Amino acid sequence: VLKLFIMKNICNYSQIEEIVNHTMNELQNQFYHLHGTCYLIGHCLNMIFNDLGYTSQKVTGHLHLKRHNIEKYLSYGTKINKSISIGYFHTWCEVLIGDQSILIDPSLRFNKPFLKLMGYKVSKLLPGTLITTSKNGYHWIYKKDTDLEKLSKTELKRISESQINKIVSTVVRQFRIT
Repeated sequence: VLKLFIMKNICNYSQIEEIVNHTMNELQNQFYHLHGTCYLIGHCLNMIFNDLGYTSQKVTGHLHLKRHNIEKYLSYGTKINKSISIGYFHTWCEVLIGDQSILIDPSLRFNKPFLKLMGYKVSKLLPGTLITTSKNGYHWIYKKDTDLEKLSKTELKRISESQINKIVSTVVRQFRIT
């Protein structure tokens, strides 16, 4: 069951949710393991939302996830408050709806089981897919850092452009209004 955290006051949230779900299905059809592919997920979502007429951007920076039952974090990027470093960067997508920036991060559904295998538990209240207007929640902290974008781009170069375009065009075709 896909857990979503969605701010209900956002217009078009159901369409955003549907686009994200279709994107994740296409990515899972193309790749066996999606843990550690936030750079790919954020990039594809950005391309899809832009192709569908939304204003969106791929964002790379720091992600801090609250650990289960303790007041410490697991950090992708720079550590905070004696957190444990688990990665160098994190990438997500942001979509502009009206005057609100919507943060979209479905990669958490792959990170959570991987972290558990590594012996780390995050809060059970952290959803597998995050769709929110809040970059700072009780269970997460997202912080943009343009200096980390080069790391995301380096990882993305490992994926063929034709494979990315196939995923994007398949999802866009499902939602494009003719």
